[in-house]
Amino acid sequence: MIFASNFAHYEKMLQQKYAVSTSIWHKGERGRQRENGLMMFLQETLPAAYGVATGEIMPYKGKKPSPQCDIIVYDRLRTPVFGINQAVQQIPLEGVYAVIETKATIDTKALSDAKRKFESIKSMPRCRNRVPLRKGFRRRPIFYLFGYKLGTSTDACKQLMQEI
Repeated sequence: MIFASNFAHYEKMLQQKYAVSTSIWHKGERGRQRENGLMMFLQETLPAAYGVATGEIMPYKGKKPSPQCDIIVYDRLRTPVFGINQAVQQIPLEGVYAVIETKATIDTKALSDAKRKFESIKSMPRCRNRVPLRKGFRRRPIFYLFGYKLGTSTDACKQLMQEI
């Protein structure tokens, strides 16, 4: 009961942050405000071993980073972060656990944009693994699409997650 109560409290806080963001006129800043609410929740609730950032993911080789990522969850203990105190961070792909794209409304355009971004990150070159992974471990990030409102069917959302 206490877990559900705490989670409901945080859900209300996120909805309040969303409501405040609707008064922000500039589209980019409005989006940043919405991302910030979820980032704060993750920073407060994830164990200290996980870092939370916004910015770009860097491949181990190549000249081009990922598209801008709203939220990146990474290995805080073993991953260097370039620009950690700047507005935009750059994080090596090998240290990224998850990428979260945040939207005010998840609709067909949001699904399409997220799919394009997630596929771009999936196609980035990775450093060869010298030690075999233990059973159940993954070498690539997990992708999430977070929205404050749902403007499409849940089946369309499930389809996106199955495709990536």
